[in-house]
Amino acid sequence: MSFDDPYLCYDNPLVRHFDLKKVLTSTVADDYMPVVTASFALENKLFGLDPFYFHLDNLLLHLANVILVFVLLRMLTHGGLVIPGVTALLFGLHPLHVESVMWVSQRKDMLSTLFSLLSLLFYLLSVQKNGRSWWVYGLSLLCFLLALGSKFMAVSLPAVTLLLAWYQGEEKKKTALKLLPYVALMIGFAMIHIGLHKPSGANATAGFDLLAALGRGVDSLAFYLTKTILPFKLGVFYERNVVTLSWFEYAMLGTWTAALVLMFKYISSQRKLMAVSLLIFLGTLFPVLQIVPFGNNFAFADRFMYFPSIGLFAVFGILVSEAMKLKYKFVRAVCGGLLAGLCLSFSYLSFAQALTWKSSETLWQNVLNNYPKSSVAHNNLGLELVAQDRTQEAQTILTKAVELNPKYAEPRVNLAVLYMQANALEAAKTEIAKALELNPSHSGAYYNLGVIAEKENRSDLAVQSYQKVMELDTTNVAAPVNMAAALYRLGKKDEAVGVLKHVLEIDPGMPEALNNLGAIYLEMGLLAEATEALQRAIKADPYYEEPRKSLAVVFARQGRMDLAAQELQQAIEISKQSKPKNRRRWAPSN
Repeated sequence: MSFDDPYLCYDNPLVRHFDLKKVLTSTVADDYMPVVTASFALENKLFGLDPFYFHLDNLLLHLANVILVFVLLRMLTHGGLVIPGVTALLFGLHPLHVESVMWVSQRKDMLSTLFSLLSLLFYLLSVQKNGRSWWVYGLSLLCFLLALGSKFMAVSLPAVTLLLAWYQGEEKKKTALKLLPYVALMIGFAMIHIGLHKPSGANATAGFDLLAALGRGVDSLAFYLTKTILPFKLGVFYERNVVTLSWFEYAMLGTWTAALVLMFKYISSQRKLMAVSLLIFLGTLFPVLQIVPFGNNFAFADRFMYFPSIGLFAVFGILVSEAMKLKYKFVRAVCGGLLAGLCLSFSYLSFAQALTWKSSETLWQNVLNNYPKSSVAHNNLGLELVAQDRTQEAQTILTKAVELNPKYAEPRVNLAVLYMQANALEAAKTEIAKALELNPSHSGAYYNLGVIAEKENRSDLAVQSYQKVMELDTTNVAAPVNMAAALYRLGKKDEAVGVLKHVLEIDPGMPEALNNLGAIYLEMGLLAEATEALQRAIKADPYYEEPRKSLAVVFARQGRMDLAAQELQQAIEISKQSKPKNRRRWAPSN
């Protein structure tokens, strides 16, 4: 999947070259999620970057979460089966959760929920043991830390813990003291998150509109409740100002609220648990209710309901449990039939939704089928078509994205790529100029300016453009590799070597950087250094023929003709067997 997965998973240097210190001190895609990165790195160590195992592990984590939901509710209901069973069943089958399970990048949801549920379970055990087993409490605190290290949304867990402590009847003073470390961790991670997501531009100076904030909150509640009851027209991206709510969603919210008030009045035996469940739903969903709007283009997301839905499904479980207690067999039979029908319907809808994740193309086509005016979906589908060399289709789709949202810079940058491929450099520069007017900090636009400058043999301008990319995106490794190429052509070999070493600090196993570094060392006569770099390039990518050719030259200069012939033969075999990749090869042929 090309949506987030490259940055978080298979192109992430922290995953491909695991370093615990770097994982704990680095951010990925402007988020701090060391637990997720470490899990990807462990999978890569065990199985390589085979997507099967990443998807399998997501599924296993989801199943583990289903079990933990059942265990937690069983503990809260003192051994009951109906409420835990219904809650776990709906949690496991609901179509809203397909996104979290199918999308590798949403390992965040899997791990955050896993450790959140474990934290709650250990805390409840510490309450039952009346504080005599502090190691159980310590495990709860550790799991909360791991949940925060998986996804910031776990920040609401202290409030959930407080609710469950109250439900279990723990002494208030004891609860307050025990929750102090949780609050300290919550504040610490909140400061990290705020530091990574400081508002900029107009958002930084705009005042807070209370009425608008409440309106966004109501809209979000109406959306999520409606999608929970009627999970149709689901998509990976609900674009702001495109996915609009109708009177139906607000009617659903009003009906739900009235029904819950009425049920709360007449349900006495589980009233306290119902109140706790509703508060858990609202409390854990609160951070994503858009009361403080996100600084991006989407308004809602299926994945945001992964943990909060537990509270909502628990309410449904309570209603089923109360219905089963009625003395009328007919009512119990109808209730059981409705539950079975609901589970079958959710299973079918989840299977259908999972099929939309077959490829990036099917993913974005699904969004466009449901929301045809989404400029983001048009852009991302167009980008996928560019990758497939379906140029004409891509240009049509990207042009449509610009028409739908003229203030959206991304499709203009992607159109520029198409023009560059057709060698229409002036048209490409025009699109990049428009994109930079809309977004002066668009690193991709500056990257493409650098590529254009190289095509025009203006290496000095290329260096400036790539330098700008590096300032805007410190994790970008393609720009400095290209910058080193431009420096080399300007005769600045030492500076090129310095830039390539910088790249290898970020990504120690980048084959292109190692190959180019080795080629420069070879030209400079530093044969030992060249051998080391080229052999590392081959180890990183055994099917990369260029470092083998350069290494053959090194061996020939050392008089080791048998090894030189061996490397040349392997390079020839590779060229016959595989299609050449689009690499940045600029070092001299020897």
